[in-house]
Amino acid sequence: VQALEGVADWFAVATPEEALSCRSATKSPVLLLSPPDGEIGKLAGAEISVVAAGLPDIPRLAREAGRTGRRLKVHLAVDCGMHRLGLWQKEDWRRAADLLAAEPFLQVEGLMTHFCDDDPAFSAQNARRFAEAEGLFRARFPGILCHAAATSFADDPQKAFGMVRCGLALYGYGTALPVRPCLRFEAGVVCVRTVPAGETVGYGRTFCTERETELCVISAGYADGYPRALSNLGQADINGKLCPVVGRVCMDLLTADATGAGARPGDRAVLYAPSRPELSLQRNADLAGTIVYELLTNLNNRSGLCPLPEGASL
Repeated sequence: VQALEGVADWFAVATPEEALSCRSATKSPVLLLSPPDGEIGKLAGAEISVVAAGLPDIPRLAREAGRTGRRLKVHLAVDCGMHRLGLWQKEDWRRAADLLAAEPFLQVEGLMTHFCDDDPAFSAQNARRFAEAEGLFRARFPGILCHAAATSFADDPQKAFGMVRCGLALYGYGTALPVRPCLRFEAGVVCVRTVPAGETVGYGRTFCTERETELCVISAGYADGYPRALSNLGQADINGKLCPVVGRVCMDLLTADATGAGARPGDRAVLYAPSRPELSLQRNADLAGTIVYELLTNLNNRSGLCPLPEGASL
């Protein structure tokens, strides 16, 4: 939030806790993307906007807002083909508009959808459906804000929305917008040891040394978000040398072959960095059989995420 203050028009989050934390850091509008099952009073008091994803959400949100005596700002979700959240049937759109108009404790602030595929024909179909919903709701609620999760379309003037929820583009991926990957993940070296040829390493003994090897133990594991699937596949940059991850990634630690890297306890091992293709998130996601988004969201408050010094190279 601090990094994007003054750049982003809104902040969109997944949970009430995130919304309230976000509100403490910014005066910009904050939207809770999933219908809340509690905390309505706190959300209304903090001027957090919420999503209604189905017809039953509307009276429920109105009832909870009425108990607090505060008006709740609502964004109605329209299903344009993803079939996750939102109203799909057009008669439900009209029914939702009637319900929303009748609720004094709800303020209709936005209309939203989520595009799920880059296929041009399917996306065009989605866009037409959303435009139809927009026409219906603008007639009842002039001035509503229309927005979509559509990072891949953000640079396409033919798919203009009041806002685009950027998602993966925030980290410099998944878009033609002029952004660049910005995340670096590193962890400390906790010990270095030399073992002879023929020794196995880690749980399940999945790696065997073929020569005398300097093993470097690094303070990151799958509990920090570095996936176990990168066992014997990932790499770490230690003192400028690429060192293969050897043995299974553990909960809190991983081991690398740091032979020739001059590694010492207290050194830093870089696990993800856009400056080296071997350490890019895309390459690591491919090796782990997953997507960049999963690697990013797995990183947590234990992880060694490093703000770069002013002017430093990625």
